[in-house]
Amino acid sequence: MHKKLFLGLAVVTLAVILTGCGLQNISQRQTAKEPIEVGYSGALTGPLAGLGKNSRQGTELAVEEINASGGINGRKVEIDYQDDKYEVVETLNNYNKFKFDNVDAILTNSYAGNLAIAQNADADKMVIINNIDTSDELAAAGDYTFAVGIYDEGIGFRLAEFLANKLQEKETVIIYNQDDPFIKLVKDAFVSKYSELGGKTKNELGYAANTGDFRAQLAKVKVLDLKSWVIVGFDEEGLLMKQAREMGIKAKFLGIDTFSSEEVKKSSKGTVDGSYFTFWDSSSDKVKAFKEKYKSKFGEEPDQILFAVTGYDSMMMLAQAMRQAQQPRGESLKNALYGISDYEGLAGKLQMSPDGVVRSILESIYQVKGDEFIKVE
Repeated sequence: MHKKLFLGLAVVTLAVILTGCGLQNISQRQTAKEPIEVGYSGALTGPLAGLGKNSRQGTELAVEEINASGGINGRKVEIDYQDDKYEVVETLNNYNKFKFDNVDAILTNSYAGNLAIAQNADADKMVIINNIDTSDELAAAGDYTFAVGIYDEGIGFRLAEFLANKLQEKETVIIYNQDDPFIKLVKDAFVSKYSELGGKTKNELGYAANTGDFRAQLAKVKVLDLKSWVIVGFDEEGLLMKQAREMGIKAKFLGIDTFSSEEVKKSSKGTVDGSYFTFWDSSSDKVKAFKEKYKSKFGEEPDQILFAVTGYDSMMMLAQAMRQAQQPRGESLKNALYGISDYEGLAGKLQMSPDGVVRSILESIYQVKGDEFIKVE
């Protein structure tokens, strides 16, 4: 009887094991059909909403293409778009939401916010990709922080080279938004490179992000009577240039791609005309085709094409890494991202460096001529 009882229990146990294996396989098959979940934290409202809008819409086009071609290993991609207003506390809040929701990866375009969540991402093994900026600072932020965007230090280097070599100006001042770490990074890179090229920065004048009257700061550098000024900030640059001209300042203005925004053009009342600025060359056939797709879907062309392009490329690179990874998240996804090389993106051939950032997207120099931007070099 004991023998029969033992045999009966063995049969039941085996049945349970087999049933469990079957349920596990079913569960795995069901999981394979569940969507890939990606969190997106960007400036969708507030003063930098244009930046976030272009990035988001570039990402949307990428997701449409990915899903139309069968998704990632048979799984559709779903994006949870959250607004962080380009504010660190909101990026932190969004990160905690994404962690609670157990997303597979995160895209972000908040520079300071990205730095603030990098340590948490390492602890949680959560892959984050900054889809606008690339910098040495982001590269050092953490093992799970990646970046596919314009090389920020390269912007400062490019401005310095143009001012020193092309315009042959050996003295300048730089006026910058002191509240943003990205802007400070560009400023420091410019000052360092300009000095290396024999130039002298006579004054580094910072202003608060919410400044509406720049005349006190402008008076401090007007007396230097320099031929060229470097201005690095966001939409407030337009008002700064307008007030400078009202004070009789005739210096040439040099800046970054924010000079191209509609808000700068509007608030400058035309004083941005003639200025030089760094801007990404979007004349390739691939980018022209992308602009057509963008316009067809959203009813307008992107006003900041680079941010739309890097939003698209970031999502596409993430998808490729997810296809190659054993698991489309965590350490496996991180390792797959480090392994990407010579990726043919809209922004060109993208190489993921050993420290997790792409440094191959560089900018040229353009000049504002009325409603057009003319490439200078």
